[in-house]
Formats: sequence, structure tokens, C-alpha cells
Amino acid sequence: MIRSMNTAVQGMRTIQTSLDVVANNLANVNTLSFKGSRTDFAESFSTIVRPPTPDSAGGSGAAGVCIGNGVSLSSTTVDFQQGTITTTGVFTDLALEGQGFFLVRNPENNAVYATRAGNFRLDSNGYLSTDQGLRVQGINNPGSDPTGVGDIRFTGNANGEFPEGFKAAAAYEVDARGQVSAIATDGSKFVRGVILVQRFNSQQALVNIGSNLYSNLDVAGPAVAAAGGGLNAASPILAGALRPGESGTAKIRSGALEGSNVDMAREFSQMIVTQRAFQANSRMISTSDEILVELVNLKR
Repeated sequence: MIRSMNTAVQGMRTIQTSLDVVANNLANVNTLSFKGSRTDFAESFSTIVRPPTPDSAGGSGAAGVCIGNGVSLSSTTVDFQQGTITTTGVFTDLALEGQGFFLVRNPENNAVYATRAGNFRLDSNGYLSTDQGLRVQGINNPGSDPTGVGDIRFTGNANGEFPEGFKAAAAYEVDARGQVSAIATDGSKFVRGVILVQRFNSQQALVNIGSNLYSNLDVAGPAVAAAGGGLNAASPILAGALRPGESGTAKIRSGALEGSNVDMAREFSQMIVTQRAFQANSRMISTSDEILVELVNLKR
């Protein structure tokens, strides 16, 4: 009885983790680019009451007797499927259609992160950045250095990025291939930079650190198709980045944002199934307790 009660308690603790994951998915149903997770379980180790014996020429072997000791959490798996894309009309809002991530850099410590959330803004220096001040990465000067990677900047004319005679930029745009173009007052265009997209060989190795950011990029590793990007970036993570649309990478939709990929109907269904499993384990504890009470009463 004690064994069955311990098994049920372990099951309740593990199922509680599943409920926590479902609750987190539902809490982030409106979070930009959020990717839902699921819990995977594995049987806990078993107690071998009697080991199996092999067959012999003179007879057949006996089957073994093993008793399981409950369930354990195997892993939590992130669903990286595409979320719903909604049009916003803001040109700095960028959505990825397909596989890949934006790369953003912390200018204070040079740490690089991946993100699917494209709710970017222009800071006071004209850099395309997140709300936390992380700068979007790409080819920042394709005219003079077509393979150099750095911070994407919309405004300014540092290092002579704009060609001689180019009139003041009246507007900017981002196309599906990630090209950031400055539009002069006379309608002429100049490609100011190219936003890059990073694919990973093992997306499940990415670690969600909050604020729609993923770390652990070196362990996830650039995808094989992206390894031939040929960019002479200082960071090996950026070296595998590609222009949007190349080698199966995502294209960019400007003026739009990707929403959460959480399916509420599926999550509520999973919540009901998990709740029933929790109740079953709870009932197992009650049943074991009733049997123990009967055993104690037999002594009276």
C-alpha cells in the first residue's frame, strides 16, 4: 500500500508540472510570437521482483516480474510552428513567414539573442531595436561591405553609406528579402542595409529567457543550409545567418506581427485530460488509505 501511495504522489507532482505548462500556454495566448510547449513523460524505474530466466534445451524459461514505480517528467517540447500574422501598418513591425529567427545584440555586452517577435522601433540614433534596446543584426553597409554583419541602422550617413548626391531620405521601407531601403524626396531608393535571418540545427536547444528572447544559440547551432552564408562576421553564430528567403529561410512581412501559436481549444482539452489524470492519482491515494484502514481494523 505504501508503494502505491508513493507512486500516486509522484504522479500527482508530475501531472502538476503538466498543468503548469498548460497554464503558461494559456497565459501567453496573446503574447507576440509566443511558442507553446507540451510535457513529455517517461516511466520511472521499475522494481524487479523476479528476473526472467532464459530458455534452455530442456525447458522454457520463466517470465520476469517487474513493478513500475510511477512516472517522471521526460522533457518539455516547444512547438515552433508559425503563429497567426496580423497586419499593423507600422513599417518597423516585422513578421517572419517561415523558419528562422531575428538576431538581436545587446550593445552593452555584445550578447546575441534570437527572437521571433518583430515589434521593433527606431531609437534616437536610428538603430532598429527591441523595446529592451537590443539592436537587430544584419548587413549594415551592403554597398561597401556586402558580407559585413552589424547593427541595422535606418537613418544617418555615417561612413558614407548613402551615395554621393543622394537627397535626404523622406521615408524607409523593408521588403520581403530583408532589404532596408531609404527613399529620397524625389522617389529614388538606396539599399541602406539587409536584415538577416538565422535558422538553427536544433531549435529545441534554444533556451527561452523571457521577453520573447532565446539564448543558448551556440548549442542550437546554425542549420546546415545556413552554414554556407559566407558572411565574415566576428561571431560564429552570425556566420550562418542568411538573407530572408535564401535556402528555405523565412521571408519578412513589413507592417505586420506574428502572434502566439497557442491553440486554445487544444489547451483546454489537454487541461481536462490532465485534470482527470490528477483526480485518478488522488483517488489511488484515497483507495490505498481505505485499504490500510481495513487492515488496521482486522487487528481489532
